[in-house]
Amino acid sequence: MIGVQPNYGKLTRSCHSFDLPRMCPISGNPQPGSVLEVHYTAGDWFLEIETLGEYIASYIGGKQIGRTFVRDMEQTIQAIAADCATSVGVQVVCIARLKIADDPGERTRVRDYRVIVRANRGADYDRTIARLKGE
Repeated sequence: MIGVQPNYGKLTRSCHSFDLPRMCPISGNPQPGSVLEVHYTAGDWFLEIETLGEYIASYIGGKQIGRTFVRDMEQTIQAIAADCATSVGVQVVCIARLKIADDPGERTRVRDYRVIVRANRGADYDRTIARLKGE
């Protein structure tokens, strides 16, 4: 779960940037130098940096989400964006700058990819806010 902190100032634009670890145990992708940025205009809540970093790391090796096992970077970025949006209750844009090796045995050819995902808050937002307020 991604923690949140209250926002006492309104309309604060935020960008949290994380160096992505190698997540795939087979290919070793993404390669060092890959970055994920989470952009949003904070409403009542900010994403808590420490738990967001732990949440991103929870995708190393893949992650079971419901009936789906998420292992590819595209679905990983989509899931992170959606969960961030649900946590803070506002639209979130995640931009991933990925360095992907074409062949696991050949580390010399690394290509840059950009994955941009826009997500709105999910249906769990009201339950999350009630839990945070102790209701």
